[in-house]
Amino acid sequence: MSTADSSGAPDLLPLLRQGTAAQNAGDLAAAERFYRAALRLDPGDPQALCLLGMLAGLTGRLPVAAALLRRGLARDPDNADLHHNLGETYRHLGDFAAAIECFRQAAALRPQQVAAWRGAADAALALAQQAAAAGQKGRAQEFVRRAAGFLAEFASAATRIGRAAEAEAAWQEALKLLPRDAALRTDFAIWLRRRGRPSESLAELQRALTFDARHADCHLALGDALLDLDRGAEAVAAYRRGAALAPGTAEAAQGDIHIRSLGDIHITTLAGKGALDLTTDRAITFDNVKGNDIVLKSNGALNVGN
Repeated sequence: MSTADSSGAPDLLPLLRQGTAAQNAGDLAAAERFYRAALRLDPGDPQALCLLGMLAGLTGRLPVAAALLRRGLARDPDNADLHHNLGETYRHLGDFAAAIECFRQAAALRPQQVAAWRGAADAALALAQQAAAAGQKGRAQEFVRRAAGFLAEFASAATRIGRAAEAEAAWQEALKLLPRDAALRTDFAIWLRRRGRPSESLAELQRALTFDARHADCHLALGDALLDLDRGAEAVAAYRRGAALAPGTAEAAQGDIHIRSLGDIHITTLAGKGALDLTTDRAITFDNVKGNDIVLKSNGALNVGN
């Protein structure tokens, strides 16, 4: 479980530190006395409520833990640790739907808290098992899909903080849940290529196309992998197939922008909140382009202004 950030008055902090030290030493009764002493100074302190709630959960008092954590959120609704710990408590109580919402809140508030996505995936799988046991196959499959999506989120978050091995394990786990999902396998293949593993990416994309031969993004990603492997003619053919399946393959708005071209690419001004991914065998030129993650792949000239 996570520990809420310090938010209490200075008088509370020595008590909370003493409580944490006692808990780490295995003296849970002393720890609870210190936490409750802190709460007498400020009954709504989020850190004290988080610590006491965690302790209640550890000692099997799950309804008490949930009540304490909810009190903390009443004071500090944007506290990722409280949301995460409440999610864990709900999961142990068997309220998996509530747990998922708490974990999603935690992940939204603190993107690097990858454990929240793992908790959401576990809760979704528990709901899938419940639905399957009740004979609700469609509902069970929907929860499996949600679990796979949460694992993909885990993989993305783990990648951002440099935990690539855990990310790859999460991708593999997601694909075990949905082995025939072309979109998920394409996303994994793109992840592999960005890790400098184009041969493995190519194999995953070829497999994805056996499940959905008309998946435009898969063909475009196949072109990228082939281009990385210096198989230019095959890459061009893959780009053509992708472009034919999804004419105008630039995705704008608030998301990522992907452009595959058989000719020159020239952009004067472009601002986006997502990634910019340009691939061509010819020249790329842009003057004023802003984005969070810019990926350029060209066998021709590359001219960059601002």
